[in-house]
Amino acid sequence: ILPPPTPPARAAGADWFGVIVRSGDPVEGEPVPRAEPSLNLAEARALVSFEPVEPGSLGAPDGIEVSPDGRVLSMTWSDADGDVIRLDQFSGVEPIFLKESQQAAEIVDVGETTALWFDGPHHVVRLDEAGHEYIETARSAGPTLIMPVGEVTIRIEGLDRAEAIDTARSISG
Repeated sequence: ILPPPTPPARAAGADWFGVIVRSGDPVEGEPVPRAEPSLNLAEARALVSFEPVEPGSLGAPDGIEVSPDGRVLSMTWSDADGDVIRLDQFSGVEPIFLKESQQAAEIVDVGETTALWFDGPHHVVRLDEAGHEYIETARSAGPTLIMPVGEVTIRIEGLDRAEAIDTARSISG
């Protein structure tokens, strides 16, 4: 069991299960990016060092991709209106994402697990193993839920708070 991180709602800059959170400038929301439909889950599983998790409530993803460094597995689901739900997942608690937001994040309970909810648009960027930003990954993200699931951390983007919590509850490893 991992020790609890410092909740970012109580700190100006904090690490929350592999996500660094700090205060930042306001941003406009952008559409949630789709994962490329180039892999199936078995192929993606072979490219990462952790056992991926799946939300049972969403069905089969229409896109699965793994970051070039093999640290992040992303899945997306699209609806008929073109809205996208994105699930990024990674192993451990080493920082993988940097989030900058003017709004304080909310700590929410998802069953027996504590999660972090970002209610509005915020800046997000991937970090390399040394903690440097992959500038080409920088973008605005919409409402997002971050939560540990066993040895994996997930971030769910593209749902409202209640839907994100329900989706997180449906995750199995």
